Amino acid sequence: MANRILYFAIVVALISVGCSDREPLDGAHPGPRLDGAVELGRVSPDTVLDLVIGVRLRDAVRLHKFLDAQDDTRDSMSSDDFADAFAASAGRYARLLTWLRAQGLTIVRTAPGRTSVSARGSARAVERAFGAELHQFEDGSGRFVASVTALTLSPDVAPSVSGVVGVEGGLPWLSHMVRPQVSPQAAAQSFGATDLETQYGSTGTSNPGQGETVVILGAGNAPATSDVQGYYTTYEPYGLTAPPAPYNIHLVGGANRDGNDIAELERQENTLDIEMVSAIAPYADVEHVLTATNTPGLFADGIAYIVNQLKDAHAVTVSYGTCERGAASYMPVVHAMLAQAKAQGQTWFFASGDSGSDGCRSGATNKILSAGWPASAPFAVGVGGTQINSGSTEVVWNSYPGSIFMPGGGGGGGVSESLDKPAFQLGVTPDDGARDEPDVAALAGAPYINIYIAGASPFGNTTLTGGTSAAAPVWAGVWALLEQSKGHTAISNSLEGLYALGKVQKGFHDVVGGNLGGPGDTASGGYAAAAGYDLATGWGTPNAADLIASWQ
Repeated sequence: MANRILYFAIVVALISVGCSDREPLDGAHPGPRLDGAVELGRVSPDTVLDLVIGVRLRDAVRLHKFLDAQDDTRDSMSSDDFADAFAASAGRYARLLTWLRAQGLTIVRTAPGRTSVSARGSARAVERAFGAELHQFEDGSGRFVASVTALTLSPDVAPSVSGVVGVEGGLPWLSHMVRPQVSPQAAAQSFGATDLETQYGSTGTSNPGQGETVVILGAGNAPATSDVQGYYTTYEPYGLTAPPAPYNIHLVGGANRDGNDIAELERQENTLDIEMVSAIAPYADVEHVLTATNTPGLFADGIAYIVNQLKDAHAVTVSYGTCERGAASYMPVVHAMLAQAKAQGQTWFFASGDSGSDGCRSGATNKILSAGWPASAPFAVGVGGTQINSGSTEVVWNSYPGSIFMPGGGGGGGVSESLDKPAFQLGVTPDDGARDEPDVAALAGAPYINIYIAGASPFGNTTLTGGTSAAAPVWAGVWALLEQSKGHTAISNSLEGLYALGKVQKGFHDVVGGNLGGPGDTASGGYAAAAGYDLATGWGTPNAADLIASWQ
């Protein structure tokens, strides 16, 4: 019955839209998340929604030439210069803002790089602006709002808009953290700060991260200041017993709206992120951006905020993600922001996921062979996961099938379904014509990582965590050390440089054992580690001292 109601709504809305002079927005069709979701009826007209409107680039071809040339030129530019060179003209951008306000939408944030506009408005205003018919749905990931019709625009602004994030039915951005339940004896074997420093070759660094800024993007409640202090007191990164650098919180979208249960789970993720950056680069300033929900609209707004308002930061880490199918309609919007970030000299590290080669789902539940996103984005560094079975040698993280004490999981990796192979992967990764992930890896599984959260564990204030959520901020910390060693000049050829070093076997611990599991989350299959680049761990885990010494 629900499907018949949805079909009728789509037909009626398409007929009404088809009679107007509005123009369809490319790719803005009802998303695959609607398949198998339960339709709960039309959204109340007064429901408030958060959106990010992507603004079409003026000269995408020349932009890509500039980005490709960064491997040789090492050039970077300000967001204002990016806008003047590649983005919509100031006049066209202003006309779009005027039009959005005329539809009843409130402009929350403009972007100096002119790649996006963040807006908020009632469902009534959103439907009027984009020719949408908004319904509420529910699936295994929760309730969400989506348009049951393709979006359309007035001809006055249609050429300026590349996409709309927030009404397309995209999957939410989920944390890639796992929480094993183990004994105190096993907890004693897990990694603290000094173990990570030794494992990844950062010991002996003077004032590690000083003069650099690392940004963390997350959602939910902020880490407790006392927990961050507790991490230093307990694990003493580089011998420090108190944080030596500023740690600031930025709220995007206001206070949390997901409910305290979800927000507290996300607080554990956020605590893991700051404590992993602290373990590797404690002297770096950290700016922690938290969105009010993990929905696509606000998470895209978080990305826009970092690219444009925190543009001087050189390293950004994100432990959340979704998959290509779940984000297909708004990938162009986020990719344009990440292209701007690369042009400015920002390097973004995205966790690749915790479900092996099964990065997405077909319909509501069935996992399929697919890549995680944005770890597969062309201008982002995808970070996979490893584990240590004995000694210090890392293998691919694969804890399938799991148990009540040890969660099943595996570092994400695989072949993009929709993105072309970037130049830096040509002749290096499999001859598949597609973007391959991950690019690099770090510890995500056994013996897992200790973090400090008061009261979170039956064994005291320390608790075990893992997942590629731990691996991404470790790499952001390593990047802060690299940028510091190079005189704080933005490194704009991050991916090209990493692949160049991988080819000559510099800067990494190559991971050659294990596989990441899949398809279907089984203990075998998926992609296996091998010498050099592989689809399980990329080039491997960081050797910070060698990376710094070898970087050109």
